[in-house]
Amino acid sequence: MVHSTGGSDATQDKPQVWLRLVWEPTGLFRLAHLAVVVLSLLAVVYVVYVTGGTPNPFVHLMYGPILLAAAGSGAGVATMVGLLAGVLVGPYQQSSLTAAGGQIDGGWLVRTLIYCAVGGGAGLVFERLRHSLRSTRELAERLARGYGNTLRTLAALVAERDEQTGGHCERVAYHAHELGKRLGVRGHDLETLWWAGLLHDLGKVGIPEYILRKPGKLTAEEYREVQRHADLGAQILLSASPEFAPIAEGVRAHHERWDGKGYPQGLAGEAIPLFGRILAVADVFEVLTSRRPYREPSSVPEALAELQRNAGSQFDPQVVEALLQLVHEGRVQTEGVPPPLYHEVPVFEVRSMGLESQRAN
Repeated sequence: MVHSTGGSDATQDKPQVWLRLVWEPTGLFRLAHLAVVVLSLLAVVYVVYVTGGTPNPFVHLMYGPILLAAAGSGAGVATMVGLLAGVLVGPYQQSSLTAAGGQIDGGWLVRTLIYCAVGGGAGLVFERLRHSLRSTRELAERLARGYGNTLRTLAALVAERDEQTGGHCERVAYHAHELGKRLGVRGHDLETLWWAGLLHDLGKVGIPEYILRKPGKLTAEEYREVQRHADLGAQILLSASPEFAPIAEGVRAHHERWDGKGYPQGLAGEAIPLFGRILAVADVFEVLTSRRPYREPSSVPEALAELQRNAGSQFDPQVVEALLQLVHEGRVQTEGVPPPLYHEVPVFEVRSMGLESQRAN
């Protein structure tokens, strides 16, 4: 069974939320937006009045509420705001720093027409831009759902091969996710890491079944065949979509060693992608604490002792230390204890478009 990721990482960034409320207010937010427009309009009227009237440059502040109305409510409302602005700084405003009388008809009428034209024109531009952004966002969300469905299909293939080991890939995904948080991975990168954990053994779909289920020791030739799975999994992901490159990078690197003796590329130290270093620790910890046809599971202390012995040679010492902290906090899962449902499958982000996709419910 495939679980998915939810929680606070799913929320949009606050600046994006407020930007959307300004550009596309709905319901109570639309009323609040109009209230802000009216209040800002009255504020400008007051500033113009107390600074001596319409000859003062402060009269140009009136374009602020007009453009705000255009951005949030469209051409019609912005034109009405422009008309109201022209009247409010029209016949009843001072015409100079010294005179308190009204303005000549031509002056305030021309200004009112300019306000209306600016409001209507800007409103039309903003409406066209909103339509374009909405269409782009809808396209991004359709692409994201398509990517999510592709990843779910690949995860189902892994689950078929994972059946004998009872949720190995899900537990690796869970521990990779928790280790990533501990090491400062955030937001969409954390989702990508979760996917990489879930799909780290994807390449085994191309390894003969008899090798994967062989109870005894593998021959040298069979071991070389198994070693292909890291690179093969990355190739499958990249062939599905270039957008999966961050996931593929972690999948390819999860059997690299800190000392450079791993595979498939023989990378060493920090040249190994962080996701690969995290997955290496999560994968081995899960293998050690799970039952296999050829051995009983190790206890958590035994598994940690093994990881510590190999920190600095096989594993990144910093990642091993992060796992020790997770164990101390009681945040590890072993065989027979399913990962929390908090990890539900996220819809993949459309990174190349620079847009945040919404998650599937």
